[in-house]
Amino acid sequence: MQTGSEQLKRVENMDNRLEFRMTLEEATEFATRATFKVTAANKFSSCVDGRYPEGEAGAIALAGADTGVLEAAFAAVNELQAEQGANLSDEAILNTVYTLVGGKDKFQYHSDDHAGHDGCGHNKRATTRASDYGLTEAQAQLISRTLQDLEAENIKPTELKGSHAEAAVLVVSLPEYDPTDPERPAYSLHHQTEFEGEPIQAFVYNQTLVNERLHKLAELLHEQLANTPVENIFAALAKAEAAQRSITVKELALDKGLSVYNIVINKHGAVSEATQIA
Repeated sequence: MQTGSEQLKRVENMDNRLEFRMTLEEATEFATRATFKVTAANKFSSCVDGRYPEGEAGAIALAGADTGVLEAAFAAVNELQAEQGANLSDEAILNTVYTLVGGKDKFQYHSDDHAGHDGCGHNKRATTRASDYGLTEAQAQLISRTLQDLEAENIKPTELKGSHAEAAVLVVSLPEYDPTDPERPAYSLHHQTEFEGEPIQAFVYNQTLVNERLHKLAELLHEQLANTPVENIFAALAKAEAAQRSITVKELALDKGLSVYNIVINKHGAVSEATQIA
């Protein structure tokens, strides 16, 4: 096994960096280099996209950023409505997500420098293949209209630049995290880190922080769906988010030969375990 900085060294000799795929050992080194502590200033959403420059991605990494949260909320309420008769308007769900993230002006979404809003592959799929993502056509249209309205109100997307060059999918798990204990803080990963002056990208998904955010959303939705227990709402949200993410990750990563690694980070910010899960 290669150790230390040797693990990523083979990237130097590749003719086409887009063909680089991380091994488990390389993913472990990437995560060790890319780990950062979560603070109030960086605890916002980012997409899983690997093109965020180091230090610019929010800690709560999930497919689509806050647009992905909104899409999961629509799909979850659709399911609850079908199974339990829950009733909540799409506008009410949108406003609840705004409350969740701290207000409309804090809503996180991204574009890129060559495809505009379609630069977010997750959102493009959700809005053009609504039924695959558990959405109605009206919800897909509302999402597109919402992003246009946000930009018109000068609530701009993060514009990501350049081409995708992700070399793995990294799923972050924080088993020792306790939001009530400052001695057990949360951590996340930068989506890029440099080796020999060149950026290396990974898709990053923070399972622990996403679950925390979805549980808070479940509590907010419960205020309007009083007959549906919080845990039922959370289960529907987690199921919807996972189903939507699995489509996007399959098409953007697995079908291109990228491996998926689970990265466990302990309370000291060290990678305590790394395993391949796909």
